[in-house]
Amino acid sequence: MIRRFLMLVVAGVALAPGRASAIDIVLDYTLDEQNWNWFSGTAAGLERRAALDAAAGFLSAILTDDDWDAVAIDSTAIGLYDLFQSSINGFDGLPVSGTAESDGAGYSYNLPISNRSTVGANEFVVYVTAFAFDNRSTAHAKASANGAARRNAAGAAGAEFSTWGGDVLFDLSDTWYAGQNPGIDPTDDYGVQDPDKTPASDITTDNWDFSTSSFTWKGYDLEKTDPAADGRLDLYATALHELVHTLGMTTANVPIYIGTNAQGELIGENVTAVYGGPVPASGGHVAQNVESVVWGSDGIVSEALLDPNSLRGVRKYLTELDAALLRDLGYTVATGFATPLPGDYNDDGLVDAADYTVWRDGGSPDDSVEGYNVWAGNYGATAPASRASAEGSAVPEPGAIVLLGSLLTLTALERRGR
Repeated sequence: MIRRFLMLVVAGVALAPGRASAIDIVLDYTLDEQNWNWFSGTAAGLERRAALDAAAGFLSAILTDDDWDAVAIDSTAIGLYDLFQSSINGFDGLPVSGTAESDGAGYSYNLPISNRSTVGANEFVVYVTAFAFDNRSTAHAKASANGAARRNAAGAAGAEFSTWGGDVLFDLSDTWYAGQNPGIDPTDDYGVQDPDKTPASDITTDNWDFSTSSFTWKGYDLEKTDPAADGRLDLYATALHELVHTLGMTTANVPIYIGTNAQGELIGENVTAVYGGPVPASGGHVAQNVESVVWGSDGIVSEALLDPNSLRGVRKYLTELDAALLRDLGYTVATGFATPLPGDYNDDGLVDAADYTVWRDGGSPDDSVEGYNVWAGNYGATAPASRASAEGSAVPEPGAIVLLGSLLTLTALERRGR
């Protein structure tokens, strides 16, 4: 099963993609469907898939390349390692025996990609699957950026990372939260702490720093948490983190495309401009506790998405520092959300069923029939994200709700009759 993200069809209304050079992140679940089927088949599986779809859709909407050519990948394979299973199914559904690893704890695999021979122009294909990791693995998810097939001349080493895609692997034996909004760390003191998160002990208990007038981002109330997220890893944030790795933020690529100094700090033009100097780093990550303003927010500060630590019960978002890393890899990244559209009652740059829910529940500026008419008259409209040098497409939000047109009409009539 393959999911594409720059064409969204809702109730028969097609939302056209933005510029031709916008990146189309394609999530390919074929390998997962041949094995545990963790991302489909059940309500929980579909919820997990929705979280990944939202993460890929967000990145697709804010990134552009420089007109990637189509590329052949017919001799490419996916490497998996640290798996508990001694045998899995390949892309064709046939059993494949793993190679025992030297630590005696797990197995590794090299699986030839057999379900495609090419990747289309401006597509970025990420193979997604889930297995149980071995008992010595400390990771919750793993990602690989495949650099075997270069896209065009601009993708030469030292210029930009320009390849066809990669893969992301999740540990299905861990505990995951796939809901819409886990919120922030409930131990946060919401602005009482120093704006720069000092003393250092604050960092161990606080994920967000509310030195800002806004407590919301993309319509979410960041002060509240979903109890269902307690003790669980956030699938949406983890997917964002791993997808950035597939886009080129890896240990091998950092010195080539971003650059490091003698201390191993990142010295790329964009990251140093955002951070105010060299950025402490650790392999394909920024160093633990490095912070930045959340991308598109009103000054909300958080640990960077590419911080190596996973936090349970909370969500990390892309920060300005993470966006700068992507720019140093050669991508054009939107600078923020667009001006809200009429009928866009949750301010996510898209007039869709989620905005109807806001109107229905009395949360829109006008909850009368006129407010409904504004929403209905603009249904399907998108606002381009603000870009430094390119237009963008609408930015999807996690857990976007898709309803059939007939259901919308019936529910709207019910609301107007109250």
